[in-house]
Amino acid sequence: MSEESPSGGGPCRTDHASANRTGGVAEPRATAPGDHVYATMRIILVCAAVLLQFGLGLRPLLAHGSPSRWPAVAAFVVLACVTAACCGWVLRRRPLPVALVTAATPVVLAASFCATAAVAPEQRFQAPDWSFGLVGWHLLVLLLDRARVLVAALATHLVASAGLFLAAGVPDRAAFGAAGATAFAALAVQLAVLLITRVLHRQSHEAVTEAEERDRLATRMLAAHQWERDRHSVFAGQLGATLPLLAGLADGALDPRDA
Repeated sequence: MSEESPSGGGPCRTDHASANRTGGVAEPRATAPGDHVYATMRIILVCAAVLLQFGLGLRPLLAHGSPSRWPAVAAFVVLACVTAACCGWVLRRRPLPVALVTAATPVVLAASFCATAAVAPEQRFQAPDWSFGLVGWHLLVLLLDRARVLVAALATHLVASAGLFLAAGVPDRAAFGAAGATAFAALAVQLAVLLITRVLHRQSHEAVTEAEERDRLATRMLAAHQWERDRHSVFAGQLGATLPLLAGLADGALDPRDA
């Protein structure tokens, strides 16, 4: 990297620690500043999705003994497969591929719809409707760094579940209130996770940016000090070579016409 000297003299050259030693070109970052927040949160969300699915969803699924149980079982397996597919990247702290996110998001929503449709109408938004709150955690894993798409997917999930709930007939006030409370509690927690993650990501990005700015200022200060020391060394060398010449000319030992 070449910078102008502080006093307007010649350029002084400094090497950044992040520069490529062979080409002098800064190496690109492997990840953007703050991406480790998404990586860490995805690990937590994958663990939460697995615990909720097998800890809270498996029992009501097995207790459902009607012939419509098999679509729910298929939905359960699909959701588990989506989580397993994401683990390959999440546990290595790498972003999910766009192709995986694009394919898995509608699959998760369809699996949730099938699981909810397999539940009796009077049991929707209750414990037997195990997929309602669970699917939001799968969507968080997939779309944590895509806030707008995540909100749209959660809204689609809520509208589809509410449509199935209302399609069975107008519920009474108690059932409607219980369904509303369940939906609000599930979505509030998931949206709070999204909000907290985005705040942490922004703060991390700002901290990295400030650290890089401090490093740049420190590099410039070191370059200025080095340039000043070089100037002093050059001046001292030139002075040491000039003084004997002047002394010789003053004593007459040297002829000014001599090359």
